[in-house]
Amino acid sequence: MSIIKHQLLYDLAERENIDILGISETGISDKNMKLHAINNNKYNIYYHNIGENKDSGVAIIIKKELSKNISKIEKYKGRIIYIDLFFRKKRNLR
Repeated sequence: MSIIKHQLLYDLAERENIDILGISETGISDKNMKLHAINNNKYNIYYHNIGENKDSGVAIIIKKELSKNISKIEKYKGRIIYIDLFFRKKRNLR
């Protein structure tokens, strides 16, 4: 996933007012994703991949205002990523 694709996804999420966006088949390793990830003042990105196979790699783009409610991020073999969100009054989302 290139810097341009990151920016296009951030732009799409902002334009469509998306709170959480899941992405599959990113095809880029965690190490390289850190190099490509760009700072965005409205969204955070969480990603996972074991290798650089184009069939694997997942990411979640989430609004920063929701990121503060993340209690856990789980990853599995470069193919699964999920987050647990906790809110007031014991409302939990996965």
